Amino acid sequence: MPAPSQQEREQCRRSVQLLDDIAIGATDTRSWDLDALMARAHFYRLLQEYSRALNFLNQAVALQSWIPALLEKTEILIILGKWDQAAETIQRVLHQNERTLDALRLSVLVRMTQNSDETATIEELHLMFKSMERYESTNAMLYFQTACSLSRVSGRRAPVIQLVMTLCKRAVDLDPTNAEYVVELAHQKAMLGDYHGAMLTYREAGRNDEANLAALYGTIYCQVMIAELEDAEQQLDFLLTISESIDQSAQLPYLKALLAWRRERNEIEHVRLLRKAEKLHFQKVANQVVVVSIFDSYRVLDPDFLIQLAKEFLIHAKAGSNCTDDAVNRGINILERVVDQVPGLIEAHLLAAGAQFATGQFDVAARTLDVALECDSQSAPAHLLMAQLEIARNNFRGADTALEQAIACDFEVRKAPAYALVKSKLCLHKGSPNEALGTLHDAMRASGVRDGAEMPAVSLSERVALFITLGEVFAGLGRFDEATSILAEARERFRGTPEEARVIMSSSMLAAKRNDFDNAVSILCDIPQASSAYIDAMKLKAKLYLTVKHDKCAYVQCFQDLVALDPSVATYEQLGGAYMHIQAPDSAIKAYEKAHNIERHRASLAAKIANALVSTHEYLKATNYYLTALQAHTNDTNLRHDLAKLYMKLQKYDSAIQVLAYALEPVESAIQVPKMKQGVQSLILLAEVYCCTDEHCAADLTGSNPVEQVLLRAQDLQHGVMEQINSTLGTESITKQKMIMGRIHCSLARVYVKEKSIGKAIASYQDALKIDNNVSEVCMLELALLRYKQGRLTQCEEQCLVLLRVNTNNNACAMLLADVYFLKQDHVAATAKLCAVLDREPNNYFALSKLIKLLRCAGQLNDVPRFVDLAERSNARSLSHPGLNFCKGLHCRYSNDVPGAIKHLNLARRDGKWGLPALVNMIELYLNPNCETQHTPVSPLVNCCRI
Repeated sequence: MPAPSQQEREQCRRSVQLLDDIAIGATDTRSWDLDALMARAHFYRLLQEYSRALNFLNQAVALQSWIPALLEKTEILIILGKWDQAAETIQRVLHQNERTLDALRLSVLVRMTQNSDETATIEELHLMFKSMERYESTNAMLYFQTACSLSRVSGRRAPVIQLVMTLCKRAVDLDPTNAEYVVELAHQKAMLGDYHGAMLTYREAGRNDEANLAALYGTIYCQVMIAELEDAEQQLDFLLTISESIDQSAQLPYLKALLAWRRERNEIEHVRLLRKAEKLHFQKVANQVVVVSIFDSYRVLDPDFLIQLAKEFLIHAKAGSNCTDDAVNRGINILERVVDQVPGLIEAHLLAAGAQFATGQFDVAARTLDVALECDSQSAPAHLLMAQLEIARNNFRGADTALEQAIACDFEVRKAPAYALVKSKLCLHKGSPNEALGTLHDAMRASGVRDGAEMPAVSLSERVALFITLGEVFAGLGRFDEATSILAEARERFRGTPEEARVIMSSSMLAAKRNDFDNAVSILCDIPQASSAYIDAMKLKAKLYLTVKHDKCAYVQCFQDLVALDPSVATYEQLGGAYMHIQAPDSAIKAYEKAHNIERHRASLAAKIANALVSTHEYLKATNYYLTALQAHTNDTNLRHDLAKLYMKLQKYDSAIQVLAYALEPVESAIQVPKMKQGVQSLILLAEVYCCTDEHCAADLTGSNPVEQVLLRAQDLQHGVMEQINSTLGTESITKQKMIMGRIHCSLARVYVKEKSIGKAIASYQDALKIDNNVSEVCMLELALLRYKQGRLTQCEEQCLVLLRVNTNNNACAMLLADVYFLKQDHVAATAKLCAVLDREPNNYFALSKLIKLLRCAGQLNDVPRFVDLAERSNARSLSHPGLNFCKGLHCRYSNDVPGAIKHLNLARRDGKWGLPALVNMIELYLNPNCETQHTPVSPLVNCCRI
């Protein structure tokens, strides 16, 4: 129903004014007349003043629990997004009459839009169908409208669509000549993937009504889906010849976009036509704001079409594509609009998360998946995608947990290619390459992986990923011939597809692993400039030149070629990054300046130029550049942080405090989470500045220790951030903020340790451990060291043992535990701990020096040469390392080899870290070369603390 004209609005307004006048002048109950209240409510609904409409409906319901008023109220609540209240109102109607058809229809709609519980949806559909059969068995229009609206929010779930299709078939049976009904039946067949059957039904509708364009659109769509592209193009050409005489529809550019991509692989034209289809569709939605029924609003919105449109945009969700940013952002924006209206469509959540994952937005993808799992915690695809995401973030424990949850939700998920990819990578991480190989071989034997002909077809990207991963596993096992063979097969199978470039790049990396550098570069040259992977190929070629050939000129030339091909901000920025990587900051500055000249509003480019100037030690120029950039970007907090860090480096602490003070001015009154987060970072950085200087001159800070005061402010502000995000963002964002809070508590604890406020320090460490597990190792180690300094050896030992259960390879903790055992006179246990550390890290010279002193006390100096030899073998440069020379000198001294001791200690005495203890030992030897009076230290830690 189109929006009412101005004349119609005025007539309605006069009518409602008349009702208001009567109500004001009335002294009896006429002012509470139900019809008058319903009329007012309907009028304000037409004006889209939904709150006022709801007010009158509440009055009507208060007067009498009247079912029409309750149903109208339900629709208003749905429009306002108050789904819980809408569901309660529906239940109130059904409590009065459980067979109320309109209430059952609304209940099904609410269930399908808000919940992905398929079983409950099917049950409610059956109840609604029985009620329709009983009360409206001959109402073809009602069957059609209900089927049409519900199918659009079904998420293409086969059991649901099959039931909805029953309604549509009933409408067709009641009125078989109505082409609109037949078209809808064909559309639902297409939603089930029965494109041949749908095409026949569309043609039947066309015979009933030759002017029905929807039938022609549907026929073309089915032809595209079954790859009859020539026939589809001919039909589309016919449509284009008469397009001037028909209304503009989103279907026309959408079909043209499908053909542009599937027939010509024209990425730019594909995205342009999709944008046009998107624009036309939302114009139609905007022009149909006022509707008779909430069902009509979902039919016009058509979430199913929007999801298909988003899928086409998200085809380009891969790095290196010319249209990636625009296409992916538009696709995700469309999906966000869908989930805003139909949050129960988990497919929309998964598509958005998949696109964010493919473009490297891991944190955003994690938040989207958290929302999806809140919608349906039993969604195996959501858990599987979460496992893939955790693998990409190197969180193998999280990936393993997500994979187990996916299997628990649906045992059949093990047949999915994504499962095999995740499982194989987990096996590789656990050191089981043969098990990974078996998993991949099983996946490769599945139908549709090699030929891609099965239905439902395995996606092209997953097929390619299986081939590439299998090749990588073969290469890891040293079976290069088999790896080459599988990648050669992949190149043949995927020739001419968008994923061919990925296979070519994998073949190049395999050649590089075989030390065939020339072949690796030659393979990359096969990727044409028009390919979306050309930029990635050039980056890989540059990496090979630098890491294999150590040819810096050829490395830079690859990025210069990209600039010559497309002199844009992105390519100049990449060129600048390449120059910085090879430590050519002067050239990097020129590249960054060219990028900045193209886009002067990019503050990040100004920061990179200033950072490059710092690399050339031109601190004054860098400072001036930051100051100039801040004049153009006054509120850019990141720029202020960079400038403050530069001032810290130059020991201009007053200037750093001044810069940060300006950034902190609006923080006290900030209520937006981003501003509060920036304020927390500013306060943390300010605390670092105060730690570097004794001149605390901030007027707004009071107390004896401004570092403590600043950190307490940061703690309070971060607490506010966490309170706000707990109800709005996903687990990933909350975890990140907990990590920041944990670090603040750790910093506070260190301040308290310096002040010798041991009780406060321990409390802060314990608070950090409660809030964030990611800082647990650091906090537990520092807490154990604090116990050690207090002389509480038992508590220190307990804390160390807990930490070693968390991470058995924590060498610092093992060394501290060795000191504890030494003080407890348990030399055997202390020695065992240090030996275990050196077995894991032979070049840990601090641990080796401790061990030498322990073995001296135990009279086992003959065991020292084994660890010295192990250190020499593990690092070819260890012979010249001051740490090893100090350890050798220490061993020689304790073995009464004075010349050898002087020789090795002399080689270590000029080092900044090992020089002082080396000089101390040399002086002691010169004063007492015969070692007539020897002093044994109480603890290895005491004598090594100067190292």
